[in-house]
Order: sequence, then C-alpha cells, then structure tokens
Amino acid sequence: MGEEIQRFRRATLVWCHQAVEASAPKFIATLDDRGPAGNLRYRLGETLGSITVPLPGIEELATCHRNILVETWRQAATASALGEHDFPAGIDYTRLDGNESRAVLKDAADFVRGLVILDQRYKNVPGWQHLKSPGRLGQAAEACSLFATEGQIDYSVDMRGWRPRPRVISGPPLPGLAGVAQAQHNVLVDLSKFPNALNLRRVVQSQSAVTREALRHAESAAPELVERFRDREYTYILLARCSRNLGGLVGDGGLAGAESQEAEMRLKKLPPIELDDAPALHELARLFAGTDARIGSTLERGFAENLYFVSVKYPRLGDQRLTGVVQQRERWVPITSPTQTELLPVVRERLGPMPQRSVAPCDGRESRHLYEMALMQHARSCPKQGPAR
Repeated sequence: MGEEIQRFRRATLVWCHQAVEASAPKFIATLDDRGPAGNLRYRLGETLGSITVPLPGIEELATCHRNILVETWRQAATASALGEHDFPAGIDYTRLDGNESRAVLKDAADFVRGLVILDQRYKNVPGWQHLKSPGRLGQAAEACSLFATEGQIDYSVDMRGWRPRPRVISGPPLPGLAGVAQAQHNVLVDLSKFPNALNLRRVVQSQSAVTREALRHAESAAPELVERFRDREYTYILLARCSRNLGGLVGDGGLAGAESQEAEMRLKKLPPIELDDAPALHELARLFAGTDARIGSTLERGFAENLYFVSVKYPRLGDQRLTGVVQQRERWVPITSPTQTELLPVVRERLGPMPQRSVAPCDGRESRHLYEMALMQHARSCPKQGPAR
C-alpha cells in the first residue's frame, strides 16, 4: 500500500510541475533571478528527478481500491492524469493572462504544500521514501502561494482547458422540443467536419427556417427570446442571399445538412407550446449560439485557405449550353480576392465571436477555501520546523 501511494503521489507531483511550468514564465524575468515561481519549478524538478518509484499504470488508475486511504490517493492521481490534458488545450502562459496564471500557480503551490505535510505524516510507513529536501520544497511552495495572492486571482480559468468532444445523439427522436434540440445538437457536432459549399448553403437555408419556427413558439412561451430569434433569422436570410454564388468541392457536411432539415421538420410539426417549455427554448437558443460560432469559424477557414470560391460573370458567352441557351461565361475566384462580395462583412459583423466571460463555479471557490483552512490549521498546530533539509 505504501508503494502504491508513492506511485500515486508521483503522478500528482508531475501535474504540479506541469502547472508551474505552464504559468511560471509570466512571472520570471530572467533565468538568474527566478523569483518564487521559478524557485518552485526548480525544486519540483529536483524532487521528481530523485523519485525512483514508477508512475501508476492506466489499469491502476482506473481500478478502485478497497482501502479508503489508497482510494483517495488514486482519485487524486486520476484527476492529475486527466488534468495533464488541460495544458496543451489552452492552459499555458501564451493563452492565459496574469490573473489566470496566478490561479494556476497558486493551486499548484498549495497542492505541493499539502504533499509536504503528508510526507512528514507518513514517515512511519514501511519503505516510505521522503521527498528530496522537503523543507526547501515546502518553503518554496509557501512563498509561491503568497506571491500569487499579491495580485488579483481569476478563478474563471476553471472553465478552460480540455473538454471531451461532444458526440451525436443517436436513436429515435425525443418527444417535443427535446427532439428539436437533439437534431440541433447533432448539427453542431456534424459541423466539426468541414462542409462543402453546397451542404453549407443547405444548412444556412434550413437554419433560417428553424429560427423562424422557434420565433413563432417563443412569442407565447419565452418572449425574452423573441428579439434574439428575430435577429438570428435576419442574419441567416442575409447569409442565404449572399452565399448563392458560393462554391467549393472540398469537404462533406451532408449529415449536418440532413440534421438541420430534420430540426426544421420536427419544429414545424409541434403544436403551440406552453410556458413550461421555456427552458427547452433557452436550451435551443444556446445551441443556436454554438451553431452560429461554428458556421462563422467554418466560413473564415474557407476564406483563409481558399476552400470556398465565388463565381464572377464575364461579358462574353461561355462554352456550356443549357436547354439550348448559351450561358454567360463565369470564373471561380477566391472570396478574399478584389472581387466585391457581401458575404464577408455579413459573416464578420453578424457571426463574429461574442466575448463571454466565464464565471468560476462556486464549488471550486469553496473547496479551495476549505483546503486553505486545513493548511492553516496544520501550520498552527505544528511547531516551526528547523533548518530545511
């Protein structure tokens, strides 16, 4: 059990080291003057280099232990392993501001402080290997925690990082507005695959009809959403009008077009809804916002990578005949070329990402407060340690 706990402890230390590395460059001016953040990163690197026990395997992390103490360590190690996915998914100093970096830095420092306390408490465990220089490590963690509190800490960083990819909701359609939300959710998921121009136009046209039907239901059940739906309907009418000459064969998007048309059909078949269905309409509005952002980013990618084109007419006859009539010659050019098109301003003005400030969940603040109180209680109950080892 002691060896197993030490393997779990190493997994938590790895997360602490990665968290400090992800946030410390915001506060390190030079390599010679590391400061509290750089010092903690250095101490954690030395500690990890001295540990000889291996990291826990995936089966060990996923299997519950019959002993409550070991199970608690397993849960901490599992959370650390999952938390490692956050750093390449947006939790690093290049995408965090100073206040968000302080939150990550303080969490890692406080966690290290707890590990140093437990290292002393487990000294009678047979075969227990103490951390290298735990006194210096604890002092570095405490100094780093105090340094992080010198500025404003933004705990909305809890809402960032890795999230599991959403999946299509398969199976028979759900009753009522839930079935419409099911189809709209599938539209959002299927749009993660780049659609060709034809299927994107189908999605745009059907989304205009879906919003029109949602507006009709919102007038009686959720009047606060009427203006929002009316503005969205107008946006998609403009998009459908401006994308009539949009072309591009790269991509697929057939499933997204089919699900969007399915959402339109389900919503048309619904009878007038009551006030009790207002939460379902708000959920549909949330899915609409996600779909708008996805379509906007898709169009921007098509513009930037020359995956979408627009047709330009030339004052001459073409070679192709349609029902015996020779059509005017046309040429496909990138949408970002000097050719004027109304699609670009519509996309960037009406589908641009709206800044939404994330709010930290209340349970995260409460758990941090309780943990801080536990650390303070230990500091009061234990005498001042001697020289750092």
